[in-house]
Amino acid sequence: MKKNKSFRESGRGDSVGFFKILGLTVVIIAVVFLISLTSPFEKRNETTFPSSTETTSAITPQTTTEAPPQTQSPATTEAPPPQTTPPATETEPPQTTTAPSLVPTNQEMKQLIQEKYLTKNSHARVGEPRTATKQIVIHYVANKNTTALQNWNYFETSGVYASSNFIVGLDGEIIQCMPIFEVSYHAGKKEVNYNSIGIEVCHPGSDGKFSEATYDSLIKLVSWLCKRYGISKKNVIRHYDVTGKLCPLYYAGEPGSEGYNHWEKFRDDIIFDR
Repeated sequence: MKKNKSFRESGRGDSVGFFKILGLTVVIIAVVFLISLTSPFEKRNETTFPSSTETTSAITPQTTTEAPPQTQSPATTEAPPPQTTPPATETEPPQTTTAPSLVPTNQEMKQLIQEKYLTKNSHARVGEPRTATKQIVIHYVANKNTTALQNWNYFETSGVYASSNFIVGLDGEIIQCMPIFEVSYHAGKKEVNYNSIGIEVCHPGSDGKFSEATYDSLIKLVSWLCKRYGISKKNVIRHYDVTGKLCPLYYAGEPGSEGYNHWEKFRDDIIFDR
């Protein structure tokens, strides 16, 4: 007859098995606990410390999208500052108003002209005013090497119907034969006498060419009269242009002739304020 296991033996065996199970359970629980501890740590490391590749990809867009330094307001694209002063050409007066006049002044002509009026008479100085002042007519005295005074005496005493407003002498002297507004008998046509100023000019030779001193004084006189009465270059004419008489001889002739060229040179020398 088999012997039954004692209560002690039976209990001991059961208790051994229980403790084995308990120990295994503890081990499993410990393993699970360790797994639960390590797993969040690894996830935390992954989110907190990204890999080098991810870091590079995150930084790269920032470096490429940053604006380069000092490119927002380049100096070359800034609008120029507004001008505070107008250009010099806008403020400067026209040259014609600042340049001194080359035409002799009234005072200068007063010093150059000698007033020696002819006696009023029926043949040289009738004392009538001109009806207009449109032209200046140039003559030569046709008596070589005579002075302005000698020709004045001829107008005064000869009784011939001849005179002029001015006589320009060999040395450049100028005699005024009557008040400038009066009519003189010089052009051979009444209508021309009454709308023009007559100037007789002395000359040293038979060719009628004016001396340098005479020429210079004549230019001054004509320039002054043109300015005073508003006479243009085309209205400075020769006795030749009125009647065809070869007067003034050295300056007479049709276009293309030597005399006409001398005349054009004279008219080009007349001073007109610009």
